[in-house]
Amino acid sequence: MKYRFYVCTVVVWALFCLHPPVGESKPKEITLDYAIKQVIENNFDIALSRIAVKIANEEKTEIESEFDLSLYANATTSTSKAPYISTSTTTYFDSLSTSDLVEFSITGKSVYGSTYSLGVESGKTYTNPTINILDPMYIVGLKAEFVMPLLQGLGKDATLWKVRLAENKNSISLLKLKSRINDLTLKTEETFWELVYAVENLNVQNEFLDWAREWEKRVRMKVDVGLLPPIEIIQARASVASREENVLAANNRIDAMSDSLLQLINPPHTSVFWTDGIVPIDEPVPLDKSYDLNTNIEKALSKRPELLIAKVEVKNKDIEMVYRRNQQLPEFDLIASVTLTGTRGNARTTDGYILDGTINDALSDAISGEDYDYALGLQFVYPFGNRLATAAKVKAKLELASVVLNIKKLEQNIIMETRAAIRQINFNKKQIIASKIARKLAEEKLTAEVSKFDVGLSTSFNVLEFQKDLAFEKSKELRAIVDYKKSTAYLKKSVGELLESHGYLFEK
Repeated sequence: MKYRFYVCTVVVWALFCLHPPVGESKPKEITLDYAIKQVIENNFDIALSRIAVKIANEEKTEIESEFDLSLYANATTSTSKAPYISTSTTTYFDSLSTSDLVEFSITGKSVYGSTYSLGVESGKTYTNPTINILDPMYIVGLKAEFVMPLLQGLGKDATLWKVRLAENKNSISLLKLKSRINDLTLKTEETFWELVYAVENLNVQNEFLDWAREWEKRVRMKVDVGLLPPIEIIQARASVASREENVLAANNRIDAMSDSLLQLINPPHTSVFWTDGIVPIDEPVPLDKSYDLNTNIEKALSKRPELLIAKVEVKNKDIEMVYRRNQQLPEFDLIASVTLTGTRGNARTTDGYILDGTINDALSDAISGEDYDYALGLQFVYPFGNRLATAAKVKAKLELASVVLNIKKLEQNIIMETRAAIRQINFNKKQIIASKIARKLAEEKLTAEVSKFDVGLSTSFNVLEFQKDLAFEKSKELRAIVDYKKSTAYLKKSVGELLESHGYLFEK
């Protein structure tokens, strides 16, 4: 029986090692670059911005369609019946005629403002009155019409202004997408380093919890042998309880920051990231690098998406201003048209009639240009006051002034952001040095106080206070390093180089 017990124990132990209990999975390790890549690919806000880019591109195509050719086709057959009285006789009978008409035309608009139309019209008519020589009769017409504005609406500035605005709108939507990616990348990096801080801070809190527990044992041994009063145990136990509370808070901070980072990464709800958790593996190592203020300001003023957007908006207002000035001119158009016709048919009574022939003959006659109709004219329209165009021009001018002022305001804000970012980096670098010195001094103070405690020259309370100071200085040093990493990310975002710093090339 005892032998069976040992065998079962060994089997259970082996199964436990080969198949650990469900829920014992290790957190998934991730790097900062991986997190940023997932944010760019999966984030809802970025996905919406990408859709906005596609919408802007389709709007541009929609406006460009104004210059597409249009095909018009029409086929009509008609029959009419009416009383007919010949001029040469008093004979009365009903007139019956049937007509078949087919029309084709192509119309379009050029980028210079002119409109044109090219068409073909072909008809076939049957009639019963014998007075009509041709029956059936074929008529073919070739038509061309051309309208050219000479003042209002003349030139590419007047006809392509909406297309150019749409192109710039597409550029703006791309810049907004890049700006959105920049913002989320910065937020991801800040959240990532906050998670790093939370993990490292947990390690610090666990380290000092272990220290507090060992100290409690040490104090208890001295109390048991009568070297210390029993009240010292209460202070040691209180320190352990305080450290346990700090560990719980640190664990809760890790969970909160993990959820914040996962919300940005946006993995599927079935992903193991949600169940197993994540742990950052990048270390917050500060770089000993100096940043020149003027160089970074120049970069910011040339690369910041927000400023580039404002400059594109200035271009838009310039384009609109040119168009509005053109609209203040009166309408003055050149109108030209030409029609070539050909008529043939089957002669009823006259042999060798000159118009005797088929529809192909009618088409040949039209192409020859023997029968034609030319027209050339000018059309002038002048609205008195023209308040609509004048008000639109004034409005565009005011909007242009507003955008220019907005650019100056943006430039000022960007300069101040860059200055603040570099100032914060320099402060964090000094803070890292100062906190490192403070941490080392706290270690020395604690070591000295423990030595004094061992020879009876200090109390447990004093030791615990120095231990608390050391824990604070360690967390403070870690906070200074993480803040430095966040401030360098903020500077890169301020000068428009955050994406490039992570090896991500913005794709249109």
